[in-house]
Amino acid sequence: MKKLLIIVFILLNITSLSNAQDVIASISVSSRSVEGTDRAIYDEMQKSLNDMVNSRSWTPYELKQYERFRIRFMINVTERRSDTEFDAEMNIAMSRIVFSTNYESPILNFQDKRVHFYYNQFEPMEFIENSYTNNLVSVVAYYIYYALGLQFDTFQPSGGQEFFSKASNIVQVAQSSRESGWNSQDGDRSRFWLTEYILSPTYRGLRTFMYQYHRQGLDAMADNVEGGRTFVMRAIEELKKVYEERPGMYVTQMILDTKRDEIVSIFRGASESEKRTVIDIMKQIDPANSNKYDGINTAAPSSGFPSSPYDNTSYPPGGGRPEPGGGGGNNPRW
Repeated sequence: MKKLLIIVFILLNITSLSNAQDVIASISVSSRSVEGTDRAIYDEMQKSLNDMVNSRSWTPYELKQYERFRIRFMINVTERRSDTEFDAEMNIAMSRIVFSTNYESPILNFQDKRVHFYYNQFEPMEFIENSYTNNLVSVVAYYIYYALGLQFDTFQPSGGQEFFSKASNIVQVAQSSRESGWNSQDGDRSRFWLTEYILSPTYRGLRTFMYQYHRQGLDAMADNVEGGRTFVMRAIEELKKVYEERPGMYVTQMILDTKRDEIVSIFRGASESEKRTVIDIMKQIDPANSNKYDGINTAAPSSGFPSSPYDNTSYPPGGGRPEPGGGGGNNPRW
């Protein structure tokens, strides 16, 4: 009887864990930049981070397996200052499935070059809201909420508000630490300003861009390429307004870095008038990469869609609207 109760308890906990998981994270920790170090501590760090992210719920929603959000972190430890003190760079990537396709559009592709933290081997990692326990934990949690904010903004106007607010709360709590990236003095690329700008009504065009570009633009292209591309153009014009309000703002550049290649692919099949318009806008708001937009004048993909294994495969199974989370597909962008 006792053995049966133990089995039931284990099964209930497994079910609870499965239902709780709404973010599927792949977190890798590289130590190639650190010479003569024991790899075991990095393996344990990687395991602890994956366990932390994948064993809790990050949204208030119950999601089907294929709806769950997929995010990838690549952490490159650049220096080991002591047995427990580290410096690292972190790459974060998330994509979103496009309605009625197997194509995944990149939502976030970002590198944080200033992550300093302490870690004791075999010490479990846990994220506790409204509490600062470990800088690495706070940074990972921050980018999960930030990426979810961008993701939900693509499905509904300002749909990511609650997640950006959670990211902002992490910033506020982490300011009690002395770690860089959490304060206004830490530069335009800091986590502080990434959140301030995306939440600012002055730059609401950043979030309008995410919705128009994806929900009204890309999602429509499977059925109506020209109509969908019109909304992508409107989204780009929103980004232009933000640029004119504050040229060189890093959040704008972050979005451009994520979407640049896709924009080039989308407009290769456009009319000559649309091509000229989008090339002019993109060269204005992304001057450092202006030569790349000349690629719009090269041959278009036959589908009129961004280059991908695009075969009109319905997703989710059976079609319907794209659900928050997406995932799957044959063209992951990380």
